[in-house]
Amino acid sequence: MPNSLDKVIQVISKPPKLRQDFEIQTLLPWLRKKSQLFSRLKTDYLKDIVRNCGHVTYEKDEVIIKQGEFGDCFYIILCGKIGIYIINKDKIDDDSDDTNALALVGSRTADGALDRSKLGNYVCPLGPGVPFGEVALMSDDCIRTASIISEEKTDLLMVDRALYNRAVKDVLAREFEEKAAFIKDSPLFSTWAPRYKKQLAMALYKESFPYESALVRQGDPLTNIYFIISGQVEMLTDTSQHVFQYPKVFMDALDENEKFLKKLDRSRPPTDPQYTACVKKKDHTKNTKMCYLAKNESIGEMEVLLDLDTYVQTAICTEKTDVLVLEMKHYERLFTKNTRGL
Repeated sequence: MPNSLDKVIQVISKPPKLRQDFEIQTLLPWLRKKSQLFSRLKTDYLKDIVRNCGHVTYEKDEVIIKQGEFGDCFYIILCGKIGIYIINKDKIDDDSDDTNALALVGSRTADGALDRSKLGNYVCPLGPGVPFGEVALMSDDCIRTASIISEEKTDLLMVDRALYNRAVKDVLAREFEEKAAFIKDSPLFSTWAPRYKKQLAMALYKESFPYESALVRQGDPLTNIYFIISGQVEMLTDTSQHVFQYPKVFMDALDENEKFLKKLDRSRPPTDPQYTACVKKKDHTKNTKMCYLAKNESIGEMEVLLDLDTYVQTAICTEKTDVLVLEMKHYERLFTKNTRGL
């Protein structure tokens, strides 16, 4: 029996005239759950996309989009993974040895493998549910600003310009402008070069959290940094759990000054089973309200700066809250490498 992905591919592989209303309707819940973009579209617009979109499949290491070419469609990843690469146009203009760099995108080595050294700077990977290629449709010249390579076998839903204009243009344009405005106005990125700001805008994605939902929970693995663009969250922490979350921090402190823990009448190190059993019995979970965070504030950056691998606090939305999400796998490249020396 085909799964939901197979059903979607089966339907959108048909000519538009053969796609039946009842089968289009059955796909909508899965598509809304799969993609943040689809979740924000009105039902009639989403139906229009499912009825008139295209479907394409790329094998590993195929060029989907080539930087510098004219763009007349955008894509949404159904399954698989793609990589974004950008050649610095400033370097091309200033260095005669690189004037043909764009022409070499997609070239192969002698053994037939994709020559990744000709692709430019690696920006980030993208996975299922994420749109890409829409930037060219938003610009006046419609020129592709990055190259897109399939990192594995990838199925894509393709939306041409006409369908984009009538179904998703307003939503995507607003979201990109919102990300660009946030980056422009944030002091955190004031020293970044324009090309790095653009790369950050491409790596960020928007998520919405309803009232009373947990944006992050204390003790969960540190996976994302969240930048609040609207709404408010309350920060809560159970300090008694920090000794179990970060035993090395407490052990280092104990090594430097044994009085640090003796003041709390805890003579055994945090890694001792008897010690932890005693503390668990003695301490009762109690969340302390720390503060409220709102627009232009972030969650997760403290843990990054302190090199902690789990969230220190729990963040509960006190109203509907929209955030821009930066996954940790992009942090090293965007915050460490690209800001060095700026």
